[in-house]
Amino acid sequence: KHDAQFTVIQLVGMLRGIASGMKYLSDMGYVHRDLAARNILINSNLVCKVSDFGLSRVLEDDPEAAYTTR
Repeated sequence: KHDAQFTVIQLVGMLRGIASGMKYLSDMGYVHRDLAARNILINSNLVCKVSDFGLSRVLEDDPEAAYTTR
């Protein structure tokens, strides 16, 4: 059993990585729609990557576009 304890600095670095990934998706015109801990991959260097794009959607350029929620 592994009871990992992360420092505040490590957690902030991980959160910055996740936020950076979400900003990248937004800049590319995508909405993830299922951001959760289960969808974050973490490597041995604590680099976080957003995964599972099954619910993602491409944003339309039309500001009047309708989007549905679940």
